[in-house]
Amino acid sequence: MRTTLVALVASLAGCATTEDGDAPIRYRSTLTASTAGLVLHDDGETGHAGMFETNCPFETQGGDVTGDYDLPDHGEEVQDGGVSAMGPATVVLVLGPKVHLLEKSTGQYLVDKLLWQDVEQVRLFDEGLVGEVDEGPQGCSIEWRVDHEPIASVSLDDTVCGGAMDAGWDGTTVVGGRERLAFVRPEGATFVDTGADRLAWDDASGLAYATADGDGEVSAWTPDGQQAWSTVVDGRIHSLGQAGDRGAAVLSWERTDGSGVVSWLSSTDGSVVAEIPTPSAADAVRVSADGSVIALVRPDETYFYEVRDLE
Repeated sequence: MRTTLVALVASLAGCATTEDGDAPIRYRSTLTASTAGLVLHDDGETGHAGMFETNCPFETQGGDVTGDYDLPDHGEEVQDGGVSAMGPATVVLVLGPKVHLLEKSTGQYLVDKLLWQDVEQVRLFDEGLVGEVDEGPQGCSIEWRVDHEPIASVSLDDTVCGGAMDAGWDGTTVVGGRERLAFVRPEGATFVDTGADRLAWDDASGLAYATADGDGEVSAWTPDGQQAWSTVVDGRIHSLGQAGDRGAAVLSWERTDGSGVVSWLSSTDGSVVAEIPTPSAADAVRVSADGSVIALVRPDETYFYEVRDLE
């Protein structure tokens, strides 16, 4: 059963209208550019994205690019951002076996170049970085680095490798394949016999949200492998995120008629707190650290929505 507290009837160009001026969630702006990974900073007023052979900061009030931090390499992909022991609001850019860390306001290197052979995905945690490292046919490993040096590694088989990954601020990492999930810490892994193609770690609630490709179900899991709740939407989920300090799951899904919906789910029981009709489903959902701005990432543009009082 789904309870909807707010529904905004919106079109792509007309999401912000006089009728929705007081609504808890409303359209803000559009960034008209293809992106290769995107993060929102702090209160969602600014962010950073990988773009064609470069990477750029942007602002969300008008959806404008505000700089160009081209690196000597090509193929930048922004994978994560936040405040950690390494510096304020860093951005992780992965280029092959290299990882770059940039300070968000200046674009200056925090680490000019970190060589990390066979790393596939990288996330920040409070003390450093955690990455999924490809180990060939046998699987992968989760490796933690502090001061840019390896401090721990856990090997995993191929049932949970090469798919989705996210990490909590304490370094707990969740990875998922078509068959299983794994919650990984330096001391070992806890496995769950359910597949997941999309994952989002919610530090505010201590839960990992998971959904499988083509499915309409999203589930929440504790790090010890217990299911907290599950919710089914009437369509196909395309992307999944978490709502920063507000502690909620945010998903973009497609109705049978092809139209899109963004749903904001309570971390307590998975009930729907708010929904936003959208022209189509998004390829990725990103939310600012304070939960005040949502980015819906599409192939050629990103739509920004501002989140007000959902109580």
